[in-house]
Amino acid sequence: MDIQLLTQADFVLSKCGRPVAPTGLAVVYIPKGFLVQQYFGIAPATATQSLTKEITGDATWCLRAISMLTAAATAVSVQIQLPNGKFLISNLQDCLQIAGYGSYRYLFTKELECPPGSKIQVTLQVTNVTVAQPLSILFEGAYKYWMKSGQSSICPASDIAAQIPRIFGGPSQNIMAPAWQQGVGPRTPKGYRDEEFVYSSVNPANGIPGPTAIPLAGPLNATATIPIDMASEFRCRKRLIAITADGTVNSGTVLAKFRTGSGYSLDDDYFDVATYINGAPMPLDWRINAADSVYADLQLCDFSGTGNIYFQAYLEGFKRWRVAA
Repeated sequence: MDIQLLTQADFVLSKCGRPVAPTGLAVVYIPKGFLVQQYFGIAPATATQSLTKEITGDATWCLRAISMLTAAATAVSVQIQLPNGKFLISNLQDCLQIAGYGSYRYLFTKELECPPGSKIQVTLQVTNVTVAQPLSILFEGAYKYWMKSGQSSICPASDIAAQIPRIFGGPSQNIMAPAWQQGVGPRTPKGYRDEEFVYSSVNPANGIPGPTAIPLAGPLNATATIPIDMASEFRCRKRLIAITADGTVNSGTVLAKFRTGSGYSLDDDYFDVATYINGAPMPLDWRINAADSVYADLQLCDFSGTGNIYFQAYLEGFKRWRVAA
């Protein structure tokens, strides 16, 4: 964005209703929307699709509303993962519940700042395959430009990176190793107790530790659940994945992404967890609240044969709870 145009906009735009900026600063908002469109034909080969929209531009973009164009015959469920990693809707939900435009669009109580390069992920699932299903979703907002003394306050990422202090090494001379693996990790806080523990995903049929089945005949999506004890929070340090299959299965890849019931998403997209992160130490402990649950959303792809593929996840780390004084 040209600084002269921003300066002119700062003078032209009415001050009425504009957010109050810090002393010496002004804010110029330039409206911008990001469009996501999808068309499902009659009896589509895949009833579920995940679409990703990257936030582009040279300034922070503020998400303010979501407009959806639907019809009376629309039968599509939607789930939206916001750029901050949280889900707007925890599970797939009928899009007609939040669809609308103009005065009927979905408004955010507080605008969500989205830096350039962040992504919005939309998962769609057709619930009526006998009718063609077009759907358009417009994420509405504006670029946010800070102005000071007639100059833009946009700071290139390279300048920000140059100001971050560098860490050249630790006892193991591996700057990428987690602190706890180098023996210099955070100590257990006073008044608390830690106990090493491993959680397992549970069998949906009986609620006891066991694998989650994904049938090759469909549906190709499933969710594995890992419940956390009510008495203590959990700090996860590794994710371990076990994938097995019936003898009639020739091939298949299970993609997954992990999230918690509170709405926090650890992964921003589906990927082959068994290949890339199975048993790998996490750079920082993943803190999971007591009585929460961890969900692994699963997608099966590149498969052949018949029968089921089974997915089981383990969280390795430690429980932490307060001890009596």
